[in-house]
Formats: sequence, structure tokens, C-alpha cells
Amino acid sequence: MEQHLPKGIMIFPKHEKAPDFVIATMVITMDDLNKFYDDHEEFFTVYQGKKQLRLQILKSKEGKPYPVIDTYKKEPF
Repeated sequence: MEQHLPKGIMIFPKHEKAPDFVIATMVITMDDLNKFYDDHEEFFTVYQGKKQLRLQILKSKEGKPYPVIDTYKKEPF
């Protein structure tokens, strides 16, 4: 399965002193994300008139979280 990595979205493992309910920290750099949108509109969908980018958070072999674009599409009946 080919993975598409979004530009402008980074996820970092939680700090060792963070409480248990913290899973990770996400940083969104809007200039990079906007450029990614301009270059890859095919990954964005529209829901209720608003553009969306669906992501999945995966775990690397080293155990670190990272975002990928969710390209799953339901099969028509």
C-alpha cells in the first residue's frame, strides 16, 4: 500500500513527563499545508461545503507516531 505523507503536519511522541492522557503533540505549519493543498488537491474531500484532509496516525518501526493521508474509498454497491 502506497503511503502519502502530508506536508506541514508533524506529530511528536509525548514528552516523558506528560500525563498519561497525552498521546502526542501535533504541529501544523499552515504555509506548508496550504502549498501541499495547492499541489495535491486530489487528496482533499468536501464535507458540508468545507474542504477536509483525512489522516491516519500510524506507528513507525521505532514506535513514533506519524501522519499519512487516508485514501480509503468505499466501494459502490
